[in-house]
Amino acid sequence: MKTVELDILNNTEIFNDDSFIHQEDNNNSYSYLFIHNNEVLKIYIDKFEVVKDNIKVLKQISKTKELKNIKELVLPNYLVSYKNQVVGYSMPYIKGQTLDEIIKNDIYDVNTIKNIFKKILETIEKINNQKLNISIGDLHEKNIIIDDKLNLHFIDIDSYKVENIEFGSKYLYKLENTNQSVNTDRYCLMIMILNYLMNNKNTLFTDLNEYEKDNYLKKFSKKEIKLINQLNYKKEFKLSSKDIDLLFKNHNNKRYIKEESICDISDKELQSLIQNIKQRVRSI
Repeated sequence: MKTVELDILNNTEIFNDDSFIHQEDNNNSYSYLFIHNNEVLKIYIDKFEVVKDNIKVLKQISKTKELKNIKELVLPNYLVSYKNQVVGYSMPYIKGQTLDEIIKNDIYDVNTIKNIFKKILETIEKINNQKLNISIGDLHEKNIIIDDKLNLHFIDIDSYKVENIEFGSKYLYKLENTNQSVNTDRYCLMIMILNYLMNNKNTLFTDLNEYEKDNYLKKFSKKEIKLINQLNYKKEFKLSSKDIDLLFKNHNNKRYIKEESICDISDKELQSLIQNIKQRVRSI
């Protein structure tokens, strides 16, 4: 993969408010994104010890011919350097919306979303079938762009798990001593499906405590619960297209409605409740 010096690019044309892609909802990002000549430039601005691994991953992926046949992957065009040090990379600009935006804005019907999840699973398996010791790792709704023809585009290739290099993952952080693999990619996809089925824009499945999870899973059949219980991760995680069909069955009955607890009421209501309890105790 070739490297282009930042000075060769037109800096005034690139680094301005019009080309900057805002990431207000991603406070943990250590990079800036800019649109330039139908490309996206990802420039690292922090955590340079981590960036060394990002760059190793990019170089390894660019050399892996088998991945070029997986059209869903948004592969890097070239590396960007400054004073002979790699500071970022270029990737094709994809016109579309993230899966996160599509779900939050109810852009497509349930059947279309179900088929998108099936396509995500197909891509996971395509990568796995290459037997390259490469997996997505940080798989979540904001790392997939859907275009207007419903094609999937997997971005942030620089955070993929390659050989022994791994990065943090939005949905894997609670798992201990876990090697990222096709199994953890399937695990993340299951979380994404449950997030969607909950149909609650303020709560993700990973936000639920054990009591809330147990209550929520009462909405599912025994066969579905057996599938979902794989989230009590051991090592292997199985998921098929038919499994996704099963999970979407009776989807309208699987919406999550948060139960009101004593923690959710106001101080005034709490004081009133306490007084009420005291009065009842005195009357006993």
